[in-house]
Amino acid sequence: EFTDELNLQKHRGAKLKKDTLSGLSRLWTWSRKRKYVSDDVFADMRNEIHKSTKGKPKARYPFSNNDVIETLDGMHNLSKHQTMLPVLTLLGLFTGIREAELTGLRIQHILDGHVLDIIAGKNVEAVRQIPTHRALHPLIDTLVESSTDGWLIPDIPNRKTTREAYASAKFSDYKQKLWGHNTRKELTFHSFRHRIEDLFRDAEIYIPTGHKLTGRKDSGSEKDYGKGGTITKMQMALDKLQQGQDVDEAVARLMDKLLQD
Repeated sequence: EFTDELNLQKHRGAKLKKDTLSGLSRLWTWSRKRKYVSDDVFADMRNEIHKSTKGKPKARYPFSNNDVIETLDGMHNLSKHQTMLPVLTLLGLFTGIREAELTGLRIQHILDGHVLDIIAGKNVEAVRQIPTHRALHPLIDTLVESSTDGWLIPDIPNRKTTREAYASAKFSDYKQKLWGHNTRKELTFHSFRHRIEDLFRDAEIYIPTGHKLTGRKDSGSEKDYGKGGTITKMQMALDKLQQGQDVDEAVARLMDKLLQD
């Protein structure tokens, strides 16, 4: 009855309700050890607190076409020593994979057919081999041939911070210089991940195939059967993606500059 009463209190959040029960449980445990009371009536009650199903939808902030075009066109003025940013951005745009996975790629992780061999990640599903969009193939070839330190993405110095942290900070700095401080602050590198998921939906790509490409967890039990999607099937899915003509033209402009430099 006590937890039912708490669940009915709309002015208190789930965390506060659970903290209340945890505090009461600790008090009851203290009292029970001193034989003031018998059983702990509050034990495990915090699990009975319900999260509100009302309210706002989960925040999702994918890059729009205009966001992408402005981001890519703004990179034409970067110096040759800042190649990391356009390379990271183009890879993120066409793969939607995490920054840590991209910045962790070495030349040895680029397999025949421009397949990425991701050997570590956020979860079990992140460890995978995935093909890349054909628009990236000339860039990947150039990066492999020009690498001087064994890494695929260039110009990330050896520092105490991780490669991912360095790249994330530089992308954030670039975004602020491009649009101004606190402007479009909801857009992060992770927004490319949201965008690619929308492109998968638009292309009606089989959901487990999309999850395999981005290293997401499947919601069903199909992941427990078979060996997963083949490289060929995943490549076919990627070839269906349509970024849009204006975005394709912005990609081509930036790609030409990178390949010529």
